[in-house]
Amino acid sequence: MLQGRFRLRILSAVLLSLIVIVGWSSVPVAESALGVNWGTVSFHKLKPSTVVDLLQDNKISKVKLFDADPDSLQALMGSGIQVMIGVPNEMLAALSSSTAASDSWVRQNVSRYMRKNGVDIRYIAVGNEPFLSSYSGQFQSYVMPALLNLQQSLAKVNLASYVKLVVPCNADAYESSLPSQGHFDLN
Repeated sequence: MLQGRFRLRILSAVLLSLIVIVGWSSVPVAESALGVNWGTVSFHKLKPSTVVDLLQDNKISKVKLFDADPDSLQALMGSGIQVMIGVPNEMLAALSSSTAASDSWVRQNVSRYMRKNGVDIRYIAVGNEPFLSSYSGQFQSYVMPALLNLQQSLAKVNLASYVKLVVPCNADAYESSLPSQGHFDLN
């Protein structure tokens, strides 16, 4: 029990440190909310309800999930935290192939969680940096068709005006590791 509390305190301290560092290093922003990425691939995985408690305790109001993990989404029910759900790159081919596939994905991962006291899903990230040069164009041809199919599927369940679709920009889009000194890569 003591070891669990110690881990929780360490994680809280790390999250708080990250928030402070990001806050100090950023320029003034138009919005006052702070969000974090919530990865579920971990050696010492915390219970999703514990993660949601940590997010709320640290006043983090936005979170990105890299996939539509049912346990994480269940834990976010009624939390008031705004959520971005990621579509893994490996699913882009299937979602680009038919609206039936995207209808099923939206039904299973979005609309079923969006009800009174449900999950506040605001965005769907179509892929995870799908244009990254190390993928050698593997996902490029699937991104736009998958996005269009997902948009149609959201429209069918009257969520297209509320849930927005985005394509995460890849890290190699900058020619410099310092964004303030960088330029976009012309490729």
